[in-house]
Amino acid sequence: MAQIDPVAVGQAGVHSATMRNHADRIARGGGSRRVDNAARARSTCAQRASIRARFGASDPRVQQLYGLCNRLGY
Repeated sequence: MAQIDPVAVGQAGVHSATMRNHADRIARGGGSRRVDNAARARSTCAQRASIRARFGASDPRVQQLYGLCNRLGY
C-alpha cells in the first residue's frame, strides 16, 4: 500500500483514504471478525479477583468492573 502524505492531501483526504482502504480490506476478506461480547464479559468477570489484587479495591476501574459484572449477573 502506498504511503499517504497528509501535507499534500490534507487530514480529511487521509481519513477518507484510510476508511476506503479499510472497507476494501473487509470486502476482500469476507467481512470483519465479530467479537463475542458475552464470552469476553464472562472471561473478564471471572478474572476480577486477580484484577482487584493487581490494582487494588479502591481503583475506579476495579469498582466499575465489579459494578458492570454485578449488573450483568456474573
